[in-house]
Amino acid sequence: MSEATEADGQTDAKSPTTPESAAAWDAMLAKNDAARCIAHKKNGAQCRRLAIKGATVCLHHGGAARHVRAAARARLEKAADRLAKQLLGIAESADSEAVRLAAIRDALDRAGLKAPTQVDVEVGVMKPYERLLAGIEMGTEITREESRARRGISEPTTHVSLPSAYSGREVVDAEPLAASEGPTNRPHWAVDDAAWPDDATGPDFGRQSPSGQRGHQPGTELMTMEEANAQLAEDRRRAFYRNQRG
Repeated sequence: MSEATEADGQTDAKSPTTPESAAAWDAMLAKNDAARCIAHKKNGAQCRRLAIKGATVCLHHGGAARHVRAAARARLEKAADRLAKQLLGIAESADSEAVRLAAIRDALDRAGLKAPTQVDVEVGVMKPYERLLAGIEMGTEITREESRARRGISEPTTHVSLPSAYSGREVVDAEPLAASEGPTNRPHWAVDDAAWPDDATGPDFGRQSPSGQRGHQPGTELMTMEEANAQLAEDRRRAFYRNQRG
């Protein structure tokens, strides 16, 4: 087993396990001495692992720390412009076409011009919101007569001539209500004004209120604050008499 494996007590995927692989690893370290971890072991020998990108130590000697990774990332970002220029130089001046092609692809990928890797296939079935929007667009293109014909509503045969003051205005189809018909949602305790007895809410119900009305139902005209407070007090007094009698 190699020196790095014996000293650290852990197995590294890049650690050599045979004399041939150890010699190849030593040759690689000799060519990439700047990328080698600068930490030293207990016996004084320099670490045989490679430092993480942008840092000077490997993962086993502090390279996994958050501040070390942040510093390495900052150094890589500062060197990005210089490395991009070198990559463009290789793409333009390399002797081998394969090297130039690889450099060009890398440069385009880093510029965000990567070729698409997926194909979007559209199926003929429309989505619910697409059908809704299609119906809205279709509805804005038809006329009133076409809309009524689709709903089975026949056009009126007789037309009423309107005065000149109403010429050009739209006619609304509606049914007139009789004058005696009231709202359909009236409460069960509501009565007409003519059927309201004079002594229905107390002995002084017929007394004239400060607003000038005789007490049966409050009016809707404008009044001052004093009149409104007096009217409110009178309504409360009548409600008290109704509760006493009920």
